Amino acid sequence: MNSVLTSWLILLLTLSFSMIICYPLLGEEADFSSITGYSGSLSELSGFIDELLEKSPESGGVADAIIVPFDKILFSGGVAACAYRFINPYDFNRVIILAPPKVNPISRPVVCEEEFFNTPIGIVRLDLAAAKRAKRYCNTASCSQEPGVLAQLPFIQERLGNVEYLAILVPEDSSRARLIGKFIRQEATIGKPLIVASVLLGEGLSTESGSRNDGEVISILKEFSPTSVARIFSPNYFVTGKGVLFALSCAFPKEVGASLELLNYSSSSQILGRNQPHTGYIAAAITSEKERASTSFSISDDEKKYILNTAKEAIQLTLNGERPVVRGSAYPVMNRQAGVIVELSNGEVIYGVASELLPRRPLYKTLVRVAANAATCDPMHNPVQASDLSHISVKVILLVNIEEVNSIDEIEIGRDGLIAKRLDKLGANLPDVAVKNGWRPLTFVRRTCMKAGLPSSCFEDGDAQLFKFQVIEVKE
Repeated sequence: MNSVLTSWLILLLTLSFSMIICYPLLGEEADFSSITGYSGSLSELSGFIDELLEKSPESGGVADAIIVPFDKILFSGGVAACAYRFINPYDFNRVIILAPPKVNPISRPVVCEEEFFNTPIGIVRLDLAAAKRAKRYCNTASCSQEPGVLAQLPFIQERLGNVEYLAILVPEDSSRARLIGKFIRQEATIGKPLIVASVLLGEGLSTESGSRNDGEVISILKEFSPTSVARIFSPNYFVTGKGVLFALSCAFPKEVGASLELLNYSSSSQILGRNQPHTGYIAAAITSEKERASTSFSISDDEKKYILNTAKEAIQLTLNGERPVVRGSAYPVMNRQAGVIVELSNGEVIYGVASELLPRRPLYKTLVRVAANAATCDPMHNPVQASDLSHISVKVILLVNIEEVNSIDEIEIGRDGLIAKRLDKLGANLPDVAVKNGWRPLTFVRRTCMKAGLPSSCFEDGDAQLFKFQVIEVKE
């Protein structure tokens, strides 16, 4: 993680910090650069967050909520990415952010009034219905300068796509925080909200004192009940977000089967050096015994038409020398994650192919990127010319219901395609490949490993990951 942060830190610090990227909200502007430590372009921010997510461990369970830091993205982003990678994006259709107030002190919870945030990655809109319900417990105020809210938005956009947000600032008052916990418990029954709790540990302490403080706080949090978490209100513990954590423990107590799983911990002194003031960064997930939401993937004819038109538009704009438009969509499928293969052809003649097999971003982003690459970046074919478009057909293949395979017995010939992966080597075979060649599951696995440039027995030897998937074809 440190090597990734160092390389990006060197890159981004060379950018002009006079460049300001703002959130224009209800007539106000928020200085995104100074709040989050980022002042680069959309592609650099997306790339930075994608790389952090890629370096983080795969999803390991079902989460109701995550605890994440909110320091400068360059510093705490690697820890935050561990929590965002843990969640299954299919489980959620909206987000509720709980954050401590950093700009102005508050005595009563505050629901953020911004109807949308315009981040460098796009627009995040307010969940108006949830905001109306929250006003029973909260005052309203602007959050346009609150880092506990703003620092989470790019991660939410990259991981969950075009979802609506609700943000609440929680004071360090146990009775007020308990009410927010009650509100969150009620909201958890409406739709599928992901609760994101922004906190920092030991802020401003020395390295030694901060590390000791953080260890004790984490031990308390692992018990994860309102009674145990209430202990952090003691002045002996330094936590930015005491009310946030107590509200979370009230919303998901042990009695309903919730538990806290620590995913990562680091600190500013570990990342930047011991001479830096200490701030502790924690990533954790609140897990439960509930079953994961169904990830079964199906799309309508209208969605297929939209997918095809989006791919064709991205190709057209790319060949015209313009940046393809990346936009959210009202179609639910575009906010889900799927592998994508785009093939450009005229009959049996292939003009270009590109793919992103294991998705890390919503479909509406992956599709635009892969379509543009199919036209211009296939090393096996010459770049497509604008004059070719009139006689080229576009085919989009979605890789859906992707699951890691633990045993060859889980593979069904004719239904499943396979992806073999080890480090940066990746290879895939579509379901019909096994059917056409008459392969049995073991042969299918070995051939897929070989296609990835790996030994045929690498999966059997435990040296590679194997994923199965189904396909949905969209073509003209």
